Amino acid sequence: MPDDLEQAFHRYIYAVQSKLQKRSEEVRTKGTLRLHVNEAMELRTLVDELENEAEFHQLVAETRSSFSGDYHGKNESAWQQAVKNFFRRSEYYSDLFKNKPPSADTALQNYCEALQKREIRITYLAPMEFVQFAEQSMDFGAFQIRRFSANELRGIFRNKVNEVFYPWADIDVEQLKDYWFVYLTELAPTPKLGWVYLPFDLSQLDRVSIEYTRYPKAIESTLQHLTLFDWQADWWKGLSTDKEEELEKGWRGFRIPFVLMIDDNLLDSPRAAPDLLRLSKEPFVDALTGEEIGESPMIYIHLKNDGTDSFKAFIQHTGNLLENLRAMENERPFLKIPLGYFVKAFFTKGLEQLLWHITVLEALLGEKGKGVTKRLARRVAYILGKDEDERKAIREQFEELYDFRCNLVHGNPFQEQTYVGHLRNARNLARRILLWFLHYLNEIQAGPSKESIPTREEILKPLDLEQNSKVRALARLIDNLPVGFPYVREWLE
Repeated sequence: MPDDLEQAFHRYIYAVQSKLQKRSEEVRTKGTLRLHVNEAMELRTLVDELENEAEFHQLVAETRSSFSGDYHGKNESAWQQAVKNFFRRSEYYSDLFKNKPPSADTALQNYCEALQKREIRITYLAPMEFVQFAEQSMDFGAFQIRRFSANELRGIFRNKVNEVFYPWADIDVEQLKDYWFVYLTELAPTPKLGWVYLPFDLSQLDRVSIEYTRYPKAIESTLQHLTLFDWQADWWKGLSTDKEEELEKGWRGFRIPFVLMIDDNLLDSPRAAPDLLRLSKEPFVDALTGEEIGESPMIYIHLKNDGTDSFKAFIQHTGNLLENLRAMENERPFLKIPLGYFVKAFFTKGLEQLLWHITVLEALLGEKGKGVTKRLARRVAYILGKDEDERKAIREQFEELYDFRCNLVHGNPFQEQTYVGHLRNARNLARRILLWFLHYLNEIQAGPSKESIPTREEILKPLDLEQNSKVRALARLIDNLPVGFPYVREWLE
């Protein structure tokens, strides 16, 4: 470490100690008058004064000189903000003001480590609306679903620092403590200081890419697991033999109103707090008096003990299937597109939801050429129907849904009324076919032909063959053909 940097650091530390400790001692001598002092405002004012003094600017200059180069740039304002952030976010100012002076040597070590860091850890918290679980915490390896206390959330969000120095990032944790969160972390490159960045890549300015959701990619990947579960609102659970009643029965899943991102980069400012008014609430009524005493989260899906156990088993199982296929997906991205559209469908509404679910089926089972609708209907029916009667009903259901899809995309008037039950049917077909493919591809992955990943055409070919030809076509893909293939009940739920 350059001597000039170490000297500048200690000179600034001495200036900070002189100002903050002196003020802290003055306040303590005033006894009960201490109660009338706005600590946050006072500390922020003192820090603003310190950051305008010569010692601070000398530290910024020596820091920029020592650490700018191949990785970080030289822009002075960026370095000034980085040094400000370190002392604020490391709680050095706060601890000193509360007469808990940190070690200057330790602070210097932490300072240099923060500046030399090339990788940061990002924590994602995505609140799940409308759902209640029977367990506070569930660990699925790559991610967790957790409920946090208010104090735990204050610590994660670092509210103690934010309320003083970053009020726009201060989050009202009392409004979030009743939600379960999708919780995960990932490593990412440390943002480079002192360079001029554009908010977009100029080389991609005229390109358009597929975007399934506006959630961060780490959350979107996790949603591939979660959306495959058979979500349903309490009031729509159970089946009816009456066709009209079934059409009036839709489906309901969870919602993610926003994603919170927190990182451990002490040189960067925290992200702004989300708009908590986007949370769906309902009145909370005192059971004894009948008076409204506040608000609570809306809950449509109560997963009690058995429901939570089923959810955990399902997520663990499908997570293993998806992980096993990761190598195949790198070489043949067979599932990437349909999984993306399935997640997209989960968070859309109305007929657009039907459109994306049918797109999932087309991405999995469709091929160019004449008779695409009949071919899709036949393949869907062969996979989901255990006998000819069931297959006939499934073909008719699919063709009805496909007519809605065609009328929608071609701007034709609808000949029949659509119901929420049609949306549920479209989701059920897409969900079960996706689950079937996860199992099918896992069987192929474990089959005798591991050195050669089959093409999409080879994978689909057995669906169109007679039984004896099916067996021969699958011989190089799967060691033991499941009884009744392509209908395999265990692959559909």
